Amino acid sequence: MSWTTASSRAAAATGFAVTLSILGRAGADPTAPEKAMAEQLFREGKQLLADGKVADACAKLTESLRIDAKLGTLLNLATCHEREGKTASAWAEFTEAASEAKKAGQESRVDFARDHARQLEKRLSRVIVRIASPPAGVVIRLDGKELSAAAVGSPIPLDPGDYGLEVGAPGKQAWTSRVAVAPGPVIAEVTVPALRDETASVEPPAARPTADPAPPRDGGLGPRRVVGLVVAGVGVVGIGVGAYFGARTFSKQGVVEDNCSGALCNRMGLDADDAAHTSATISTIAIAAGAACVAAGAVVFFTAPGPRERTSLWIAPRVAGPSGTLSVGGAL
Repeated sequence: MSWTTASSRAAAATGFAVTLSILGRAGADPTAPEKAMAEQLFREGKQLLADGKVADACAKLTESLRIDAKLGTLLNLATCHEREGKTASAWAEFTEAASEAKKAGQESRVDFARDHARQLEKRLSRVIVRIASPPAGVVIRLDGKELSAAAVGSPIPLDPGDYGLEVGAPGKQAWTSRVAVAPGPVIAEVTVPALRDETASVEPPAARPTADPAPPRDGGLGPRRVVGLVVAGVGVVGIGVGAYFGARTFSKQGVVEDNCSGALCNRMGLDADDAAHTSATISTIAIAAGAACVAAGAVVFFTAPGPRERTSLWIAPRVAGPSGTLSVGGAL
């Protein structure tokens, strides 16, 4: 945050008991319609106050005073704020009203305003802001309202409530906090640590996290492991085929025994003998190739280093006569 040197003027706003000429702050005299509006708001405010609708009454009276600043309106607004529990606002307004009544020679109003101001002063809530080693140009802001550097270490009268406190200075980091002001009489102290230089908070920008790559379509196994599972699956099928033809061979042997006597066989026996030899050959090749596929698939699966490594693998079964081989190659 960028800060500028605090102005020498004191901040003045409702809730901050810093007196200034409330009645003399209007820039120009109100017009006739404005006076009429101020009078209507004043009457509504007094009626609302009589009806016990204090917050609404104070809003009406505040606006009436803004349009047409009159001593009577100020006194009624101070009374309204007193009933609302805004002790600091009421104290500041009664104090100002006493001063203005004195100028106008209205002694009854002077006594009324001073008496209320004295009673309210005993119930004020004050906050002292202390700053360790206050830097040059220090600025205090309460709920966005700027106070001068002279307010540091002084008891500031505040209406009960919750306030945002911000302290800063040129070239310094702003320090912020919340201040809970309890109904008075009470004095609360807030200690602000030494303000750090703005450069002290400069940190190298954090590296942007790279987006996680899209999950592989193989469910996270990785291409090599998928290949291993496929190869092993082919092997299991091959072993199954070999087992089938092996069982078929044994069944044909029974037919041969029933239709052959020694080296002599009838036609059914000869056909069964040929079929048995063929089934035996297929069974041997299928079981051998299947076992080789299962072994190769296991090797590929369990030696795969990671799920995202690219794999190039080829498998070439070859059958030669009564035996078979399986060739596996590629980038594993």
